[in-house]
Amino acid sequence: MPMPLSRKMIVIFCGTLLPLSHAQNKSAPSEFCDSGLKTDSSSNGYKPRDGNRCEGYYIQPVAGGRLEIESFTQGGGISLANQTQLSMKWQSPGKEEVQIRAYSLTPKEYYRMDTTRPGGDRTFVWPVELPASRKLAIGLVAQTKSDVGPSKQTVYVPLSIANAGSSSTLRIVLMPSVDASDVFVTLSPVDATGTKKTPLKKSEAMDSGPYSAWKPIAYDLKSLAAGLYYAEFSATWESGGSGTARMYFYNPPAGP
Repeated sequence: MPMPLSRKMIVIFCGTLLPLSHAQNKSAPSEFCDSGLKTDSSSNGYKPRDGNRCEGYYIQPVAGGRLEIESFTQGGGISLANQTQLSMKWQSPGKEEVQIRAYSLTPKEYYRMDTTRPGGDRTFVWPVELPASRKLAIGLVAQTKSDVGPSKQTVYVPLSIANAGSSSTLRIVLMPSVDASDVFVTLSPVDATGTKKTPLKKSEAMDSGPYSAWKPIAYDLKSLAAGLYYAEFSATWESGGSGTARMYFYNPPAGP
């Protein structure tokens, strides 16, 4: 099932969601791999591992001005220090499969992990020996397909990490590929018809700029009611121009 997200290649431009590519052969471990990556040929290169994911290093892609969503979690942050595995869980708005992706947030470390979990799954245990051995800072995102009004859309679902706290705060991590002077946020609830309601935030400036290229920007959302939301992040590049990342996301009700 194609889904949007590709490391250092694209997030979202001009409102267009660009698909995550992976092989369609559901009987092979390579089904989890993104065929758009130019892989590193070393033993740590991006390839199928353990029959349930693709993981490893890839070749640096072409540069350009982009703003990307590279983590969406609920509760505390992500740390791989002294860990051999990372347990994660999620609540999905429907029964479609969920794609999970890990990004390296460490500059010049072109690492990624991809897996797809069946619609009935709500947990995944990820062996993290490779990124932990390189002391990588990691971002995690999960996406599914869900009804947004009359159409199916890609929707982010927050991942909760074991032993990382139980806060209801949602943390979004953005990554600019060039220096940015400002980043602005628009956030709106979305009703059952797919209509964006009155914005809770409208072109509201973050207050921690300026922002350096390839340095993650953490943005926390607190005290949101359960439901579907639309968020838009717009960065103003110091060299001129701008980049925009957009997402529908699901904030699950409190509970196990």
